[in-house]
Amino acid sequence: MASSKLSLYFYLVLFLANGSCVLYRIPQRIVPTFYDLSLTIDPEDNHYTGSVNITLRTSNDTNEIYIHQDGDSIIIGSFLPTSNDSTATLNNNVECKVGAPSVSNVALIQCSRALVKDEDNFLYLEFKGNFSLNDGYGLVKNQYKDEVEQSVLIASNFKPIYARRAFPCLDEPEFKSNFSLRVTHPKNYTALSNGPVVDVSLSESSDYQTTKFATTPEISTYMLSILVSDFQQLKTSPENSLDFKILSRPGVVTSANTSIAETYYHKIIQKLDEYTGVPYQDLGDTGSYLVALPDYSESTGEFGLFTYRESDLLDEGAKTAKRVKQDIVTSMTYKLSHEWYGGDVATKWWSDVWANEAVATYFKYMLTNEIDDSLDLKIQFLLEVTQKALQNDAYPFALALSSHDYSIKDDWSVEQQLYSGGSEKGASILYMINLILGGNEEFQRALQSHFRKREGQPTDGVDILKDLLENKPDYDGMSYYDCLEKWISSPGYPLLTVHLEKSNFTDVATLTQSQFSYPTSDARYKSWWNIPLSSATANNNPSIPHFEAFFRPDDDMEYIFGGGDRLIFNGQTGYFYRVNYDKVLWLRILKGLKTERSSFQELQRAQLIDDIFNIARVGEIDYTMVFQLTEYLVNETEYSPWYSAFNAFDYLLGKMGNEDIETNLKVRTYVLNLMEHLVVISDDKYIQDSDSHVDVLKKVMVLEWACKLGHEECIKYTTGKFDSYKKSRTSLEDYNTRRIVLCNGIRHSNNVNEDWDFLWSVYNSSSTSVHERNDILGALGCAEDRNLLQSYLRKLVIDNSVMNKQYVLTVFKSVFSSSLGLSVSMDFLLDQINAVYRFYNDIHMVSDMLYTVADKLTTYVELTWLDHVLNSAALDDYKVVKMIAKTRAEVNNYWQDNFRSGVTELFGGNSTSTTTEISTTNTEKTNPTTESTGERASLSIFLLFVAVSVILFEETL
Repeated sequence: MASSKLSLYFYLVLFLANGSCVLYRIPQRIVPTFYDLSLTIDPEDNHYTGSVNITLRTSNDTNEIYIHQDGDSIIIGSFLPTSNDSTATLNNNVECKVGAPSVSNVALIQCSRALVKDEDNFLYLEFKGNFSLNDGYGLVKNQYKDEVEQSVLIASNFKPIYARRAFPCLDEPEFKSNFSLRVTHPKNYTALSNGPVVDVSLSESSDYQTTKFATTPEISTYMLSILVSDFQQLKTSPENSLDFKILSRPGVVTSANTSIAETYYHKIIQKLDEYTGVPYQDLGDTGSYLVALPDYSESTGEFGLFTYRESDLLDEGAKTAKRVKQDIVTSMTYKLSHEWYGGDVATKWWSDVWANEAVATYFKYMLTNEIDDSLDLKIQFLLEVTQKALQNDAYPFALALSSHDYSIKDDWSVEQQLYSGGSEKGASILYMINLILGGNEEFQRALQSHFRKREGQPTDGVDILKDLLENKPDYDGMSYYDCLEKWISSPGYPLLTVHLEKSNFTDVATLTQSQFSYPTSDARYKSWWNIPLSSATANNNPSIPHFEAFFRPDDDMEYIFGGGDRLIFNGQTGYFYRVNYDKVLWLRILKGLKTERSSFQELQRAQLIDDIFNIARVGEIDYTMVFQLTEYLVNETEYSPWYSAFNAFDYLLGKMGNEDIETNLKVRTYVLNLMEHLVVISDDKYIQDSDSHVDVLKKVMVLEWACKLGHEECIKYTTGKFDSYKKSRTSLEDYNTRRIVLCNGIRHSNNVNEDWDFLWSVYNSSSTSVHERNDILGALGCAEDRNLLQSYLRKLVIDNSVMNKQYVLTVFKSVFSSSLGLSVSMDFLLDQINAVYRFYNDIHMVSDMLYTVADKLTTYVELTWLDHVLNSAALDDYKVVKMIAKTRAEVNNYWQDNFRSGVTELFGGNSTSTTTEISTTNTEKTNPTTESTGERASLSIFLLFVAVSVILFEETL
């Protein structure tokens, strides 16, 4: 018993270097049940006042209460200059003294008498707070331009650990409570919160009024939402069966369109009711406000008051692009689903926060797909979520989904757990469980059982895995939970390798496994999993990859299949691992792709491409085999295989930039030849009304790549559309391709300064829609002019810039559309990284910039640059950020030193590593994709070599 108490105490405290002891996770002997919170807010000020009466229950006699208070944001107690002590009151008459908050924002309140055990105790506190003016956490003051006037609003952003910046509270996810909120504010503003408004009364000052909200259901502190603004309600159809309101800034009320949100809102709610088995009405008395914010944080508004980027809620009517429609619908599903998972059912500590986000991410695609299967979101889930997660989880710094409670020891470790990519991997694991259980019906029943069991209770990642699998009988003496537990408790995933042992009338394959990881050295990680197997052959290729068996670390497993047949495992990315084959089996797959492509499932082809490129990236297969496989793409017409292929080629081209321009150009020409059959611009309208949703996505992707690779017809088409756009902005017929048209108009401009200024003026026009502005910001980074790009990035650290914080990363990443993007962004970060951090006070923004650049560094000179940047003062307190950026670059460097030659030798380029940058002085205005006759001849020889190799080897099979 003593040892368990010691371990509990261990994760409650953080020992500092000086020997002092700092509480991080507060003791759970005192729990809050109710908050009576009053705030007085004037958005024109930088400060506010408030009081809170917290109902507490205690399991033992104590006069000590631990509470969260960010001392830089709020002050507890009297505000008179003569007051020296922070005071609080317990049960109306017991005086308490509030100690100064620690570095972990925990304050100790000591009362003159003990709390009454097993009864309600009332802790009353008055406080004064400061609005957050730059980093976007706590109660945030946002300034924005509406029409021609500057306006201001106050919005809460408490997730994950920032309610303590707004008011004193027990700010941990397990401490769920009811909240009663009153906000006193100027009459020309409106207050919104999680619950509906129950009363509005004039305050003592005739210029103010007090808005009172219905008491919330039990929620964690980070889910409390507050908005004080001059926003107006947009008109919605009275035919909707569920009452909800859409609000936006006054300047867009008359022009904004909400037809997509109106069409899908009630469908999403009804599907969530049906899928979870928990009716929306049973979640409690919540409001339903959908608010379009001009400056937005991803983590705000997820219970009753749902906040969105304007571009993720407002559409453009008939001008709305297909991808915009998809983003609006999936964003709504993602946000609304948090009422069920995150609100009604929630994880109790940050070590398991992945479960909240994984369910929401899974619903974002899979549940929306059930509402509208024309969006083909199941395919997109496996491409955008699972393939992305497989890449993220292959880095040496990847985190396990569930970590030990004691590993969460400071604010940064909370942030890391929330934003480390766990939502994508977690959602992918949920889809894997779906397949293991037998499909959607079984998965839905298991999820409903989980909701019933955990409703209103704190839970963790272990609980969801156990609940989903509890009705599965043991597998060979081992529970399914034990079989799959490692997928959430360990980082990374396996590489399954298939070897052909015998070849006759029937073939026998054996299996081995290892950990798949992007290397930074010759050392390899060793770990093992119970791998769920699903196989397919040419004669037995089901549309759904059914679970067959587990391949366990100590198994000697043989697979018997038809002689000469192909064998594919996990061919549709349903299970979270990669698969490699020996040479004979790969060539059988290649032969099938070449001669009977349609006999493969579309997602099989996509996953084979994604797997083989990534396996070559770690040196487990030769690039000769990779490019033999990609030859089949000359006949490929479907979206998902090309999505995987373009991602793979983008990686290679990014690593061949300054390192080997000759090979870069040849790879570009090679890709352009493979995709030539897809680039069909037969008339003035590239996208047809009859095109399906995914066909439009494919055409947009193809057009973007064709122009990027220098396809003459593509460039002619898009620059012609840009010229028409300059004459009349209404002349653009297809808004799906607007970003590509604007980008190429700038990239290939004959007067880039004039055209750049023209687009910038359109961006600043009050009549420009939020979607058009997004496209313009992306296009302005396409300029092949160093001065313009440098000036564009400098706008990010100018006080009077018209760009909101939410667009900073859009602008920064847009410059990589230019061939000068890497060098310009490197110069910017070297000079301005400290300024960016001071300006926004947001390490997530700085780290995203760093990671974007680090992913593209390939030379030792660039690694030296990174070392200089990582020594910047802005990163002094963020060792993890430094480590991740350094590791990303080292992964690239290891590939350069060990595997790049496999590509350059195939294309006849320079395989010698260089350490000096290639000068761009004379090439800035040159089309980087121009190819010579000699290059085409070299390519033809290479293609002939590949074809002959395949024929010769096939004859040996």
